[in-house]
Amino acid sequence: TVTAGNEAIEPRDAKNLSVIQWTGVYSDGVSGTASGSIVNQGPLSGLLASTSRSFEIPFGDDDEIAFLNESQAVDVILSPSIVSADDNSAPVVVDLSLSEGLVFGEGAKAAHLVATIDDDDWNVAGVTVDLSSLGLGIVNMNDRGLDGDQTIGDNKWTTMISVIGLQVGEINITAQATDEWFESDSLSTTITVENQAPRILSATISPNEVIRGGATLMTIEALDYHGVASVSVDLRVYGGEEIACQKMELWMCELILPFGMAPGVRSINVRLTDDLGATILVSKTQASEHHFQPSSTDLDLAVTVENTPPTLSLATTDALIRENLNSEQAIEINVEDADGILLVRADLGILKPISQTQTWVTLYDNGQGLDRVAGDGIYTAVASVRSSTPLSFHEIKIQASDSYGEATPPTSFDVSVSEADDENLLGDGDGLSITLIAIIVAIGALGAAAFVMLRQRNPPEKGQDRFGFE
Repeated sequence: TVTAGNEAIEPRDAKNLSVIQWTGVYSDGVSGTASGSIVNQGPLSGLLASTSRSFEIPFGDDDEIAFLNESQAVDVILSPSIVSADDNSAPVVVDLSLSEGLVFGEGAKAAHLVATIDDDDWNVAGVTVDLSSLGLGIVNMNDRGLDGDQTIGDNKWTTMISVIGLQVGEINITAQATDEWFESDSLSTTITVENQAPRILSATISPNEVIRGGATLMTIEALDYHGVASVSVDLRVYGGEEIACQKMELWMCELILPFGMAPGVRSINVRLTDDLGATILVSKTQASEHHFQPSSTDLDLAVTVENTPPTLSLATTDALIRENLNSEQAIEINVEDADGILLVRADLGILKPISQTQTWVTLYDNGQGLDRVAGDGIYTAVASVRSSTPLSFHEIKIQASDSYGEATPPTSFDVSVSEADDENLLGDGDGLSITLIAIIVAIGALGAAAFVMLRQRNPPEKGQDRFGFE
């Protein structure tokens, strides 16, 4: 039977060991007692610091009694070096901070809170952090590679924290480190809790396939526990405007697709702002209810821009003029498309030049030949107007394709051919017409003939021939 006694300090190897004294009585027919001390603090806890035993045992054939006395004690402590409170030094909390620099509120992604501990004796028993200001109470940290800790035993005690509430700004927290000798140190600091901007839980765009210049309706379900102040759709990257949404049961916005949107699936940027001023520009939903936490159900905010073929119009308003001689005259076609023009071609029918063998001919807007201005969107066809061309309307066909290959069907236009009149003798003002030149030449020839006849009727003077030469 062993009975524990008082706590005491027992010097051993120049170290003051904290011990519990004890006494005991032997049983099972053995008569004797024992006493001693056992270490109750530090790494040597449970070690017998000293022991004394005294008991009787039978000896010899005549049942004589032998008395045995034994004493044991710790003489030298080789390891560890710290075995008592006198040898111990308190730990120091060197730093307490977030690895990410800040943490977002409203239950957003957790951040790593790290306490750096300096302890010469390497006997830190535990580190706690008081997160009551965030509603999380006292939280244990670890240096065992758990709960966000990166490296075991590097004196960087870690815990993951997630701010569930609506707290924002600088928040006070305190960390405390305690060693095996119950000596401790604490450090107070502040961490930054950033306001999380609103999130889009779901969104629809109807219709989802729209031509440029067409309208579509976008419906947005937005979430923010501080309140959503505004939602807008930013189309400025496509040359459009930022369009404010209206709060109904959901946020709704009518979009007019700008002509700067190229055909295909195009991303839509949505700007959200909460009542505290936090703002963000997103192009997909946040089904997890938090930014920086992607979900497999997240959807891109996008609309399909349908391509349209170029628009064609007849820029030539005046009739083509039929003269006595064959002439080449311009037929001008205005071609427009936001994506640029890949090809314009024409089937001129009866107005096709005689030398042209193929049905379709490519038109150009390069400022050469009969095309007046390069790059003005007006493509010029060269029509052959012959003296035998009928005076009436003649059908021509034009077809154009944009840079994405979207083509118009062959489009018919009627071009008029008229007879030259007095008002057309000067043509288009750039020079004399062939008819006018012929008339002037004929009048000149008649005048010259009349002059010669008059000269022949007058007799030559003496010493001159009939041409006036001596």
